[in-house]
Amino acid sequence: MTKGTAGPVNNEYYGELKFLCEQEVEKVFPQQSLIVRPGLIVAL
Repeated sequence: MTKGTAGPVNNEYYGELKFLCEQEVEKVFPQQSLIVRPGLIVAL
């Protein structure tokens, strides 16, 4: 993945993109952010 590129999001890069987004959130909102990483999501 190249920094600064844009394109459609697919599952191949989901984890990397989520991690980069989490880092940006923590930069903008230090000590005020909560990163949720659910292990299992169940819907009824």
